[in-house]
Amino acid sequence: QWWDSTPYVVVVTCLGTLVVSYVCEPKSWRRSLVPFAAVASVFVAIMIYLKGAAFWVDLVPHLLGHFKYISKAAPGDFPNIGLSISEQAKIPFEGVVQISAGSWYLFLAAALGTAQLVIRSPRQGLQLLVPMGLGGLTFLYARRFGIFLAPFLGLGIAYLLLWLRDQIGTRTPRYLWKGLFISALVGLLVGGGHLVLLNTASTFWPVETPILVQGMDSARLKTPPGSLIWTWWDHGYPMQYYGRRGTVSDGAYHDGELAMINGFPYATGDYQQAANWMHFYAVRGIDGFHRVYQQLGSTAEGLRFVRHILAAGPEEGAKLIEEKGLEPKSAWLTFFFPPPSEQKRIYMFVDERLVGTSYWWYWLGTWDIGEQEGMRPVFVPFYDMKQEGNQLIGAPSFSVDLEKGMHSTRQQVVALSSVVFRDGNTWRERTYRDVGMIFEYDLVSGWGVLSSPEIHESVFNKLFFLGMADVRYFRPTTMLRGVYQLWEVHSDQVGPSQ
Repeated sequence: QWWDSTPYVVVVTCLGTLVVSYVCEPKSWRRSLVPFAAVASVFVAIMIYLKGAAFWVDLVPHLLGHFKYISKAAPGDFPNIGLSISEQAKIPFEGVVQISAGSWYLFLAAALGTAQLVIRSPRQGLQLLVPMGLGGLTFLYARRFGIFLAPFLGLGIAYLLLWLRDQIGTRTPRYLWKGLFISALVGLLVGGGHLVLLNTASTFWPVETPILVQGMDSARLKTPPGSLIWTWWDHGYPMQYYGRRGTVSDGAYHDGELAMINGFPYATGDYQQAANWMHFYAVRGIDGFHRVYQQLGSTAEGLRFVRHILAAGPEEGAKLIEEKGLEPKSAWLTFFFPPPSEQKRIYMFVDERLVGTSYWWYWLGTWDIGEQEGMRPVFVPFYDMKQEGNQLIGAPSFSVDLEKGMHSTRQQVVALSSVVFRDGNTWRERTYRDVGMIFEYDLVSGWGVLSSPEIHESVFNKLFFLGMADVRYFRPTTMLRGVYQLWEVHSDQVGPSQ
């Protein structure tokens, strides 16, 4: 999340501006070089004392990592998570104008004023290089940098008005410059008023709805202290705050590899694999994955093996370990299937927001290193379902012909391979053709989902919408179907003979 990077932004803005100011005053270099070097040395020493020497060793790689994050460059084997974040989206030039100034008039006025400032007072203008440079990243990389265009907007417009006012007393005809000054001032008031209206026209509600906050508070009440809640990373901070429980990732920690690990248990269709995966990561961490990568010679081969053995379970897993020549076998077996004494209590939180973000968590969770791609699902929810004869209808406006197996909206008609529906306490399936989308619905709760076959088989869909689970691995703790659910997760254990 944005607030995790604010300390770095403050440091870059302050120290960067200080350095630029120092460079722009060459006459003061000789007398201030010693004090400047002394202050810098003290700062370096303090950071070594507080953070250790590794702070400076890791600084450049850390900054490069942040740059790759904001630039959305491919970091290696795993995808750049910035691709999935709306604030990280690159917007066109017109969009930058709208989010920064609200109108072309204010934007052009700011540009003219800034140009005047730099031309007339180069040294003072150069001192704005760092904050305006950060604002310039809006044009190149992400909309979140639009906030740094505020100095460009405020100082640029102010300097333009100041310059026009100064011309009244020094240039003729004075009435012309007065007219320009008054026109610019009126334009500022009108443009500023328009900008205020734009910012007050929309209400930005909290992302976490009250009912989901209730679910997170329920997690606090229904789980013992020290438990781990497996939730998608954008729930990380709220779950830590409202649920008072640990999570696997959050707004600070969600790089491509961790997002893949986070999304995989939701995306896989295998309950056993999902449960073993969560317990393996909870005990061994990302270092456990890296150990396997190193042992098997590549990230792709290591990840493939982790997925395979956790789906196989301890008995078959022992054979897989022998095939790979991993020694000692018993140590590797307990490495992949940690004993209860090492495990945490794990609960999986599934909720309605995961429906909206399914495009991303499923893509990340199914990431294939060799192909450098994940699977792109179709997962579209519908509400207020009703049946009229052989037609299902609901919102957003759609219909399903139960005789022909066709799903229709105003934009398109989709052939269905099957319809899955609730009949009392059981689920039934009506098949139409071998290939196509799947529509599942529950008339009692009034929801329906159009999905591609792969995500239909996912653990998330089976838990959240169908309420189906293998109770050896997933046991219901809190169930509010269609809103949120909390499932206790159990993994396979190594038997005494293994």
